[in-house]
Amino acid sequence: MAKWVGQAIFGAAVLAGFLFLVSCMQPRSVSDPLRAERAAPPMPAERSEAPLGAEEDPYAEPVQPLTVRQCGQCHPSIYNALREEGLGHKFACQGCHEKFHVADQQEAMPRCLDCHGEPHVNLDKFRNCLTCHDDAHAPRRLGITVPLIDGCADCHRAPGEDLRLAPSAHTALGCISCHHDRHGLIPSCLECHQPHFASQPAPACLSCHPAHQPKQLAFSPPVDPRTCAGCHGEVYRQWSATPSRHGAVGCVECHAEHALVPKCTECHPQPHSEKILAAYPRCLTCHLDPHNPPVKRP
Repeated sequence: MAKWVGQAIFGAAVLAGFLFLVSCMQPRSVSDPLRAERAAPPMPAERSEAPLGAEEDPYAEPVQPLTVRQCGQCHPSIYNALREEGLGHKFACQGCHEKFHVADQQEAMPRCLDCHGEPHVNLDKFRNCLTCHDDAHAPRRLGITVPLIDGCADCHRAPGEDLRLAPSAHTALGCISCHHDRHGLIPSCLECHQPHFASQPAPACLSCHPAHQPKQLAFSPPVDPRTCAGCHGEVYRQWSATPSRHGAVGCVECHAEHALVPKCTECHPQPHSEKILAAYPRCLTCHLDPHNPPVKRP
């Protein structure tokens, strides 16, 4: 008996579980609130048929041309190039670009010759301006390109002539050996040469040595006497130790040209009587050394 009751209870439990599963698999009625909420499509937002006011209508006012700064918001590198190195090109973008954002970018690019005419003497060789001026927004920032290097003398004729007329070690160098990083670079002489004295500033080199004719010394006073000491050390030592008035006279005040030996009479036209000058026509017979002449001792 107990066994039969247990089997009946077990059968009833299995049947109840089966009916529960079947009820879960049936679709819910739309009347079910949860089902209705999930099944209902979203209602579109109500559209206002009232016209927009002038302040809300984005098309109420005519569009003004973009300002340079507005162009720069999308083209910051171009804006900064013009701002820092634009020179004569620092004007409104529309001054060159009559078209914007076209499929063929060449349509937006102006012709340099429309404004610049024929800027160079050998225009046939430099017909493509961007060969040298590779950034029209920084026109003087020329890249070191092969056409530029090959054509230095076409625009810079004087340096080429100087190098040819006064041969030196510089004559054998290509322009790019010194003007290496960018067009227009004036290098420091100390990149290759030692100074005449330890604290000599680099610009002092050019006060005597023209860069393209370095052996053609041309003094531009004042010249620090220590510069001369680089080659004329013994003379400098004698001069710097003299108690005479010559110790207050700089080298180039007497030697106005390199290797020039001046006449004493240029500064001392009539130092002695005619009788003494006749007996001793050569000043150094008595005054011995012009850089350290003997002086009267008290």
